[in-house]
Amino acid sequence: NAMTVGGGTRVYAAQAWRFLPQDFRMASEYGVPDGSSLADWPFTYEELEPHYDQAERELGVCGELDYAFHAAPRSKPFPMPPVPDTAEAEILRRGGKTLGIATGVIPLLINSTRYNNRPACSGCGACVGFECPSNSKTGSHNTMIPRAMATGRCTLVVNTRAARILVDSNGRAAGAVLRHRDESGQVKEKTVHARIVVASGGA
Repeated sequence: NAMTVGGGTRVYAAQAWRFLPQDFRMASEYGVPDGSSLADWPFTYEELEPHYDQAERELGVCGELDYAFHAAPRSKPFPMPPVPDTAEAEILRRGGKTLGIATGVIPLLINSTRYNNRPACSGCGACVGFECPSNSKTGSHNTMIPRAMATGRCTLVVNTRAARILVDSNGRAAGAVLRHRDESGQVKEKTVHARIVVASGGA
């Protein structure tokens, strides 16, 4: 686990897939298995697509349009071109072509060119499982967290876990109990009240 500011986005593989239109209507497409709670989403890919586009532009995604390779329809091109091929990718592409297997460029949250005041990828190959040494891989630590801090309306706490989410008499989230470990190793609890609580533990 990446127990650090930015969490898993410091060490993830930076793949930036969109769901496909049929992913939003799995129950309609494939039926509902007995005993399951499978249901279509309450909105469509087409409704979500402008938000995908906004997020990709704000964070910076590189890739290329290639509908033969697991690509959802797009209203705009990727903000950046794909990162250059590695020697391994070229070998895999040739092998796939020989076997009749479609290959393509994976959309990545990596700067293939200078973007959002961060440099282009240096091609070191340390993406998966490591922090990017050139700061070219996008994570919350180098995008949204600094932006939030710059507003003056964000407090970042570290060495802290949310022990539980508080709810009001209507069952709505109303805050959280935090457990903070200080420099001496002592754990102290603090209660924070909020109008909105977001639980987002993954990259």
